[in-house]
Amino acid sequence: MKYSFSGNHHAKTQSTQSISPSLRSLRLRVRSFQKKFKWMILSGVLFVLSALALSCTRPEPSPEGKGDLPAYDRARFAITVPANVHRIVSMVPSITLTLIDLDLGDRIVAVDTQSAIYLKPARDVPVFDMLRPDAESLLILKPDIILASDISMMGNKANDPFEPLKRLGICVAYIPTSLTISGIIGDLRFIAAVTGCIEEGERLVAEMERELSEIAALNKDRGPGRSAEPEGQRFPSGKQVYFEVSGSPFMYSFGRGVYLNEMIEAAGGQNIFASIEGWIPVEAESVVSANPDIIFTNAGYPEDPVGEILSRPGWNDMKAIKNRAVYQIDAAFTSLPNHYITKGIRAMMEYLH
Repeated sequence: MKYSFSGNHHAKTQSTQSISPSLRSLRLRVRSFQKKFKWMILSGVLFVLSALALSCTRPEPSPEGKGDLPAYDRARFAITVPANVHRIVSMVPSITLTLIDLDLGDRIVAVDTQSAIYLKPARDVPVFDMLRPDAESLLILKPDIILASDISMMGNKANDPFEPLKRLGICVAYIPTSLTISGIIGDLRFIAAVTGCIEEGERLVAEMERELSEIAALNKDRGPGRSAEPEGQRFPSGKQVYFEVSGSPFMYSFGRGVYLNEMIEAAGGQNIFASIEGWIPVEAESVVSANPDIIFTNAGYPEDPVGEILSRPGWNDMKAIKNRAVYQIDAAFTSLPNHYITKGIRAMMEYLH
């Protein structure tokens, strides 16, 4: 199963006819995920912060173990990766999509609740709660490797729900939510390495880096923003952007140190909360005070997130509201930290330039 663009990358609006059926399905599934599991947006924010605390306490690992197989996972836990991986459990939606694009969809024997929508209707596999997976049922599936986020342990190794499986010799590799674009590329390479698909992984990395280079070149010509390439140079400040990942009444956004902030800068904008670190709850007054030029949202609720923002009490004097510069950016390309973020950057560019 593949997901790819068709049509013009630079069109400000894309009709459903210009989008491949698989990509349209991906978008609809992500929106369904957001509506059904909107609590995950808030809880995920908390888990990202706690994951940072965990990762900072571990020494830097050596990158390789036996042969070309990693000796440590992305959370810096020591792992022993099987030489042959044929049966994979994926407990994170972004990882599930990456596995599918590595042509490994047929090796997935179980997924988390939110990932199931990406395999159906082609495949129907057992589904597990990423916070409370049934270890005994997973063991029956005889997985060669389990790929999980540290959300599953709620930021505390003592809560590791896969520990019983580790003690039985099953490889469990943790991949925390990366905070940078370069980190996302590292995640992709890691997933390819532990599954024995290095060549296919490098193909996806090359496609992603090519997209980032094209975006960087476009921004350099246009002026404001920041190079899309990892560690890219900064350009003069662009339009001020407020990006909402969770709508009213529980508004959430982010500052620096989050991959979405890099995406805004790569697209040529400046995050109004760039002076703040990490994921943040938002007070309406702080957005009004910042007076952004443009507002983006990837929230899947309410039914019309853009209309709800445009009609919020007390926001009518902001530049973005006066100019009706409020746009929905596809969650399929922004809420999942994987190679699809380049599509999200391009989508923001079209409104910023």
